This record gives sequence, structure tokens and C-alpha cells, in this order.
Amino acid sequence: MLPRFCKLYSNLTQEINIDKEIERVFQLLDKEEDKKLEVIRLYLLMHHGVRTSFMDKHGLATYLRTEEVDVDMLIGIYDVLDQTFSRGYPNFIFEFQLDEEVTLNNLKDKIEQCLPSMEEKSYKDDVFIFIKRIGIVTILDGSILKFPVTYEKFKEQVDFGGVKTKGESESRSTFDVIFDSVTRLCYIQCGDRNQSTAVHKVIQKHVTRTFKTFHPFSVSRKKRETVVENEYALDKQTIILLDFMQKSINVHNHEINDYLSVAFANKNQEKKVRSVRLSGNNLLESYEVGDRVRLGDQIKSVRFQLRFKTESDAYEIVTVYIDFQATLKIQYSNLQNTLNICPINRHLIATLTNSLNKLYKEQEVQADLNEIIAIAKVRDSAFLANVLGKIKDDVYELSIEQTDKTVVLEVINRYLIGE
Repeated sequence: MLPRFCKLYSNLTQEINIDKEIERVFQLLDKEEDKKLEVIRLYLLMHHGVRTSFMDKHGLATYLRTEEVDVDMLIGIYDVLDQTFSRGYPNFIFEFQLDEEVTLNNLKDKIEQCLPSMEEKSYKDDVFIFIKRIGIVTILDGSILKFPVTYEKFKEQVDFGGVKTKGESESRSTFDVIFDSVTRLCYIQCGDRNQSTAVHKVIQKHVTRTFKTFHPFSVSRKKRETVVENEYALDKQTIILLDFMQKSINVHNHEINDYLSVAFANKNQEKKVRSVRLSGNNLLESYEVGDRVRLGDQIKSVRFQLRFKTESDAYEIVTVYIDFQATLKIQYSNLQNTLNICPINRHLIATLTNSLNKLYKEQEVQADLNEIIAIAKVRDSAFLANVLGKIKDDVYELSIEQTDKTVVLEVINRYLIGE
């Protein structure tokens, strides 16, 4: 009888959480409904292998209440909408190195020459995606080069002879491109990964004889050089990112004061990404996080609040989202001053690089693993005790024979006292 009550309680909790997450998703659908529904359909297909046909919010609401939708899927839908349509400040990170004797001023001249203002540039003849510089190229503080661009994608038309031509405009976006000579990093400040890739390819093709290297900042590529002694059940990327988030970041007047969510990919189902909602300043205090880490799942993204000290010696708090898949993406929201973007980018990339360059010794990794397991066990016990306590209260209210009620209560009490 006890498993039956546990299942009933679990189902009730699941329904409450689903209602809460559906409400959060619908709060993001007040504008650009058609575009957002298309993003949701694409997310479900790419990440969950689910083909859907809903065409409006009512159809979406009906689908989200079917048995195949769980809280984890709803969290994923919310996150992809928030990341794609957020009014925050996204940054796709690229690394570059200029040719010898090429200065930042030389780079400015080359961009002005090779990407003339208001002139469309593409990276491939039969791809109707164009990048256009729409403003002046400026250098700030002698180290930051910045210029605005427009990304525009046109529909492809094919005439009777099979020739592809440019059709009507399909999508358009304007954003800044920044080259930081201090860190040798380029920040393409758009929300969509395809847009950042197009800008990167256009610069590579048209701004010639300037760059020795210019490529995406990729954690997946860089971690190949990271040394982790012996083999562990833990995922290598997760080991590095736990060090990054729990140790490296929290220096030089920067501190994570609240974790909001972390997404994992199961090592046996690479496309199955599970998001965990968090709160507090200890990442591993979450039972779900500790459990996923010890099972060898890979951290894909994280969202947290960062407290940092500005140049005016004031402290501010910004919400940071980092996506470690493919080209590194850092997105800020609740930012009071956009001039702080470059300094925070510098800190996050420098500390991430420190964690990537570390030697992870067997003894240290084993100690971290033991801590994860210990915390997970404590949280597991506390969670079970909390659930059983609530079930016990519910049993008292049931209209069943007293003898049956006594048997159930005795079983629950044995669990609670650890017999």
C-alpha cells in the first residue's frame, strides 16, 4: 500500500509542477506568437524527436497537457524561448589572432575597406544570407573595436531553368560585432547561432590577409587537451565545469550568489537534455544535480546570478546564462550598464580557460566525487523523509479500516526511524 501512496503523491506533485511551468511558458507568448510556436516545434523535434502540429496557443496548451509531456520538457521549452527571444545581451565567443605587425588600427582599416558600409556581403554564392555593415568602425579605450551589422536571410526561389535566385526577405536582425584585443576574443552579439556563424564566415572570406587564426571558442575542442588522471564515471566536461563554477569564477571581486538552473545531457542519450531548477549558492546541494553528476551526465548549460565589483567600486548583480555547446554563448540579463559586458566576458573566459588548463589529480577528483555522493545521500534521505511525512498526514485522513491504516503507518514509521 505504501508504494501506491508514494505514487499518488508523486503524481500530484508532478501535476502541480506542470501547471506552474505551463504558466511560465505562456508568459513568454504575448508577442511574436507564430515565431515562438515555430521555435517550440523545432525544439521538440530536435531535442525530443517529437513531431507536433499545433498552430496556436490553444493547440499548444492541449499538447502540453498530454501524458508525453513532463516538467523537464516544459523547462526546456521555456529556456529555448527565453534564450531565443530574450531582450538580454547575448555574446557568441570567437578567438582570433592577428597576423604579425597587424594592429587594432590596421584591423579597423581592413574592415572599412573589405566590408564597405551598407554593402551586402555573403559567404557563399548560392546561399542567400547577407551581412551588411551599417555604421562606423570605432575603437574604444585603445583595446575594443566595435561595429554594427545587419543580418538578413532571403527565401530561395528556383526558376523554370532550375536557377536559384533571391526571393523576399525571410528574417532580419541588427547587432554589434566586437573585437577585444586584450583577450584576443571576438564577441558577436546576436541571439541566434546561425547568425553568428554567418558573420564569422563573411569576415573570414572578405577580411583577408589579417588573421592568423579566427575560430569559435569551443569547450568541446579545448577539453581534449585537459588532463584528468585515470578514468572516472564522471564526465570530463562536467569535471572541468564544476571547477569553473565552484572555484575559478569566484575570485577578483566576482562571486556566484545564486544558481538558477543547469542542463545536463545523458551520456547514453546525447540528445536528451534535462534541465534542473536550482536556488542557493552551492551547486551540489541540489539532489538532482549531485545525482546527475555522479551518474556521468554532461553539463551543457548553466544559469546563475553573478555579483561583481564595477570600476566605480560599486557592486552589481547580473543574471548570466552560459551555453557550452558548439560555439560558447554567454548571455546577460538584468544588466544595469552595457559597458560592463566586456569586463565580465574577460573574467568568465579567463577563469574558464584556467579550469580547462588545470591538471585534475586523482586524489582531488576522488575527493570531489565523495563529496557529491555524500551530499546526494543526505539530500536523498531528507527528501524521502519529507515525502513520507506528508504521506503519513494523508493516511490519517483516509477512510479505510483502522487495521489497514495502522499497518501503513507502522511501515512509514519504520522508514522514518531508519529500521
